[in-house]
Amino acid sequence: MSAYKIKRWDAVTGNNVLKRPMIYIKPDETFLSFARANKFAVLCEISGTGMNYDHKPGSPVKIPGIVSRSAMVPNCRPNYYAETEYYVVTLLAPWIGYPHKSMGSVKFFGLEAGMPTQVPKKKESGKSSHKPKHSRPIRVATKDAGMSKKNKIIIGAVVIILLLLIAVTLLYVYSQR
Repeated sequence: MSAYKIKRWDAVTGNNVLKRPMIYIKPDETFLSFARANKFAVLCEISGTGMNYDHKPGSPVKIPGIVSRSAMVPNCRPNYYAETEYYVVTLLAPWIGYPHKSMGSVKFFGLEAGMPTQVPKKKESGKSSHKPKHSRPIRVATKDAGMSKKNKIIIGAVVIILLLLIAVTLLYVYSQR
C-alpha cells in the first residue's frame, strides 16, 4: 500500500469547543476512487510525525477521518484547493499540536472497500497537467444542513421584538388622535 506525504497540518473546529487535526494531501486517481468507494470515510495510519498521531507498531487502532477538497473545509477563507488541488482529511481525534519532527505520511484503509496495493502508472502524454480527472465536487454529508437551533431562537427573538415595536408605535400613533 502506498503512503501519501502529508503536505500540511491545521486545527479545525466545528463547534468552537473541540479542535480536531486536519491533514492535507495531494490526491491521485487511485485515492479519489478509493475515497468515493468508501463514501469519503477512511481510516488513517500516520507515521513520521514524532507525535502521538503516529501509528504504534502492532496496534490495530487507526484514526478515522473524513475526506473533502480543501476548498470545502474550512469554508471561511480563500479557495486553497484552486491553487494547490490538495484534499483534506479531518481526523476524528483531539488536536494535540503541530508535528515537531516532520509533516509525516499517511496510509489509508477503507471502511467498505480496500485501497489497491500498487498505484497504476500514468500513461505518458505531451501534457504535464497535474489536475485530477474528476469534475464534480465532493460533498461530505453534514449532520444538519439547515439552521442551528441557536440561530432559530435568535431570529425568533428578533422577530418578536420587531412586532412589539410595531405594536407600540401603532398604539402610540392612534392614542395621539
